[in-house]
Amino acid sequence: METKFKVVMKKDDEVMKDFLSFTYRAQGQMKRGKIYVMAIGLLVIAYFAFKGGSPTAGIIMSVVGGLMLSMGLVLPKVALARLKKTDEMYKNRTELTYVFAGSSMYVYEGDVLTENVGSYRQISCFYGDEKNYYVGINNEDLFLLPKKSFVQGDESEFIEFIQDVSDEKYEFLPFTLKNRWEVFKVNQKMKEAEYDAKAAAKRAEAKEKKKNK
Repeated sequence: METKFKVVMKKDDEVMKDFLSFTYRAQGQMKRGKIYVMAIGLLVIAYFAFKGGSPTAGIIMSVVGGLMLSMGLVLPKVALARLKKTDEMYKNRTELTYVFAGSSMYVYEGDVLTENVGSYRQISCFYGDEKNYYVGINNEDLFLLPKKSFVQGDESEFIEFIQDVSDEKYEFLPFTLKNRWEVFKVNQKMKEAEYDAKAAAKRAEAKEKKKNK
């Protein structure tokens, strides 16, 4: 068995936080940023309500806005605490080894082989951010692979390898706001280019029809 890539890691606090953050981004769940925006909006409305002589409305908006700010601070910590409490590998600090061979992927817990993924065609999704790769198997398991934990193989070649063997397209889901903005701008440019191409094709088609009349 020829090993192309090997990742050795443990589920520590950083990994658990990254996993939770990724699930929010990938599934489109409400994150603290959205909660904060809504809370600030309510507090702004409350300010103008007080200023406009509507103290009752101002008090209601202030209370709701304050509660939402508290939720933004507390909910992620509660979710992380629950995740840590139920994850046995986190509690035991089990060493995990992910081996990517030429035709299959293997998972070890310590020295024990616990999973043989089989064909790479079972990979159902492939994501990444600034720190980690995320490989989904059959829409059931999700393996988090820290880029810093690659002990064999060139990490910079991992994306190309997984795309080649699985036919799954890599999607970058950035963690930082700066990189999210950059991805948004790229996507907007692609949409604009697609729209311009379609518009040009329609104009050419209309011109051709007019010529043939």
